[in-house]
Amino acid sequence: MFKAELLEKDGLHIIVLSDRSNRIEILPSCGGIMNAWQIMVEGAWKNIVSGYDDQLDFDNNCEKKGFRGCKLSPYVCRIKDGKYKINELEHTIGKFGFDHHNIHGLIYNSVFENTSTHSNNTEALASLVHHYKGNDIGYPYKYSIEIKYKLQSHNQLIIETKLINHHTEAIPISDGWHPYFTLGSLINDCTLKIKSNTLLEFDAELIPTGQVIIYSKFQDAELINNTVLDNCFVLDPAMEGPACVFADEVQGIKLEIYPDDSYPYLQIYTPDDRQSIAIENLSAAPDAFNNKIGLIYLEPEEEKVFRTKYVFSEVIGNT
Repeated sequence: MFKAELLEKDGLHIIVLSDRSNRIEILPSCGGIMNAWQIMVEGAWKNIVSGYDDQLDFDNNCEKKGFRGCKLSPYVCRIKDGKYKINELEHTIGKFGFDHHNIHGLIYNSVFENTSTHSNNTEALASLVHHYKGNDIGYPYKYSIEIKYKLQSHNQLIIETKLINHHTEAIPISDGWHPYFTLGSLINDCTLKIKSNTLLEFDAELIPTGQVIIYSKFQDAELINNTVLDNCFVLDPAMEGPACVFADEVQGIKLEIYPDDSYPYLQIYTPDDRQSIAIENLSAAPDAFNNKIGLIYLEPEEEKVFRTKYVFSEVIGNT
């Protein structure tokens, strides 16, 4: 039996989607993030998402904790020097910068409105919306972002994002997610498999050079060990299976990620503490406002939908 509930804890509004073996917590006031995904494993709840303790933790530490779970919009990852041009007019982003580059979009800590919750015998879902008013001097374009979470049978979670341009002209835009996943052990002891054999080449400041490079690791399930990643993989649709499999073979659990073709890139980041791993679906490359790699232009009132699916499993077959 699926449930969709609206709860409140210490003034924090929480949307909870659940069934007998899953419990997902969504925080509309914290960028609409999925702050927890608890799954019943061998009779005990296991949280596979790294999130925040409460509203204060999010407000004070979102950037310090690496933008856990945040929505990346209207650009993903970095914009070089925080600047880009449209029709030869230069724009400079005013929002959060990191080492003089702007990073992770404009709405990651915005308040979302819960527009609907619903449950039936097959799923529980929640829909949220944020209307960006063009208030950043570097991106003066109004648009809406709608997020829909769908919890379904067999530990499946579908996340859909719809972007709608409300500006009078075409606008550049891209979309991404920044969730951190954990299987309860150090990521060194977990395996990774990625449906890709190429990376976008980065310079020393993680800005794409415009070149791609061959990368042979993780085409088959392989222990992460001490591998350090902060890279953008180009997914290969000709390869079979999920885009990514993150697994702990000792525990016998895995997470599979199935983006549709709206997310052709996968950014993977391994934090220094090795407690979790960021696996980020991206519609475009970092710095896409400048290099145009995967960049989308939406016409006035045009909309674009992005979709990805996560599947958690206790029994590992051939990953």
